[in-house]
Amino acid sequence: MARRNEITLGMPSDALMCHFRQATNFLVVIVVLPALTLFCAATARGDQQPAAAPPATKSPTAGAPAEKPPVWSNAEGTAPGTQPPDTKPKAAGEPGSPTLPDFRNQAAAAGEADRGPDLGRELADADVGGFREALSNIPNMVGDGCGPGGSGGQATIDRLVLFGEGMTPSNAGTLLTGATPGAIYEFPQTYRDIQSLPTNPPGVVPGAVPLGLVPGAPSFNTTGIPPGGAGSIVGPTAGYAPSVDAAMQQEFINRTGNALGTTVFTPTTSGALANGETGTYDAFAYYNYVVDTASATPGFNVGFVKISENLSPLPRDRVFFNYSYFKNSYFAPGLRADVNRFMPGFEKTFFDGWTSIEIRTPFAATLASVQGYDASPGAGITNNRDVELGNISIIGKSVIQHSDTWALTGGMQVMCPTANSVSVQSTGVGPTIATGKDLVLVENESVHAMPFMGFLWAPNDRFFTQTLLQIDVDTNGNPAYANVLLTDDIKQPENYAGRLTYPTFMYVGLSAGYWVYKNNNPSATLTGFAPIMEVHFNQSLTPYDVLCQPGYQIGEDLGSLSMINGMVGFNLECGTRSTMTFAYVSPIGGGVDRWFDGEVRAMYNWRFGRQTRLTRVQF
Repeated sequence: MARRNEITLGMPSDALMCHFRQATNFLVVIVVLPALTLFCAATARGDQQPAAAPPATKSPTAGAPAEKPPVWSNAEGTAPGTQPPDTKPKAAGEPGSPTLPDFRNQAAAAGEADRGPDLGRELADADVGGFREALSNIPNMVGDGCGPGGSGGQATIDRLVLFGEGMTPSNAGTLLTGATPGAIYEFPQTYRDIQSLPTNPPGVVPGAVPLGLVPGAPSFNTTGIPPGGAGSIVGPTAGYAPSVDAAMQQEFINRTGNALGTTVFTPTTSGALANGETGTYDAFAYYNYVVDTASATPGFNVGFVKISENLSPLPRDRVFFNYSYFKNSYFAPGLRADVNRFMPGFEKTFFDGWTSIEIRTPFAATLASVQGYDASPGAGITNNRDVELGNISIIGKSVIQHSDTWALTGGMQVMCPTANSVSVQSTGVGPTIATGKDLVLVENESVHAMPFMGFLWAPNDRFFTQTLLQIDVDTNGNPAYANVLLTDDIKQPENYAGRLTYPTFMYVGLSAGYWVYKNNNPSATLTGFAPIMEVHFNQSLTPYDVLCQPGYQIGEDLGSLSMINGMVGFNLECGTRSTMTFAYVSPIGGGVDRWFDGEVRAMYNWRFGRQTRLTRVQF
């Protein structure tokens, strides 16, 4: 079967042939073309040399005065003190008068020839066997920013116990009732759950601090006879629960100063224990005070940078700097914040420009990776602003196949875990745990593999389109801890909640534009102006991960997200090496699918390396 005439860099043999053809074409341009040009110039200079003067001859008349010198003339008239040349027809055998060129015009022509051709200009306009100029002039895709944000969670910031003393079972052991009002206590760290209590506590455990009473007779639903042991209390009865919730909520607010939390009964840490008296029990109902937390994904407060952010599917030599301002980025329910993100980067081509490696280093003024809590809006977040380094990306791409009007490329982006770990820490309000100790900790260990393919089409030197498709896969997740024990050291086996995995995403970007103004003069300040419009579709392919521990939730159950963002902007070419791009991005949709209210983007690119029509102006 005949083999198709195509270039596929994925196979070594094809790459070798491709490089050979490129080297051959390049050799023709840098050797043959200049040599031919110089040869033609030399030939032209030879044709313009003055004719040799004839040998001197004696006058036919001896002693006659010498013949006057020839007259030199030019297009402007006769030189002063000379006579016009003899233009009459000469008789056969009569020596002719020499006809010499105008020395002024000849000098000018010789000067032009001596300078030679402008090889740099000719090479810049020469097609060296790669893409047409229409493809090389396609500007970078702007992108939608893939705004910073996160899936929030919940964390326990305080824990209290409702103690019911001397309660008796009834209704076949499914109900415990008492005559003494229930008392609210703060227990020491040693007794943070019923599993750690002594088997037969003498009333209330040592070190317990009484805080208040719950009005009414205590009553609890139980799992049946015998009701003793951990988990034996299902919860307060329907008539008693409202009184308990109101009293507990007020105590938590008084202790923490935070009115935004939620009082949560935790049956897994609660229960009833025999108190030494026949047929009676002491009930220990544990309650957590839970507040919302912000992003639990390390680096997401800066934002995960995808391939479409200021990138061309074609390999290019460049350095660049991106700026994005995000208005009201979503971090958690009730918590939105503005973010200023910056991203310097560098890209270098290899193998005659068919492959490149790029590094991106994002950082931002954003929500801090270390969070606390108080009563201010924002679900208890206190240390909410800081300059944070994001996850650095390494990108490799290569041309797969191309023609004069289109190109297909592909590659891989690897996002590395360089951002800070995320933690929610205690501020020391109330006797919970010491100030600065972790309530929630998510360590940054995740590596994202993000393969992509790009397609460009430019039917002429004005109109252009490009498309990018990318899949984002979290390969290993991040280890997460929830301080169930409320101990100073969160890294205890009992506090390990599992690995929090970011959902798999698909990113699709569509871009189109038109060069309204184009000036190929390299000395011009503004060499091009092109309006650009883009649509970006971000779809989660797997649900958001949620890890639950008693009194804790790490991550937020957002389900499947579909985010569509529209972009309008323009691209400016400045000279032969610089471009500037300005754009505005607006989300299409609402709710959690609207991760920011609007985004302003500004990008600068500077090209380096040798200049040909493949790399001129655009990157």
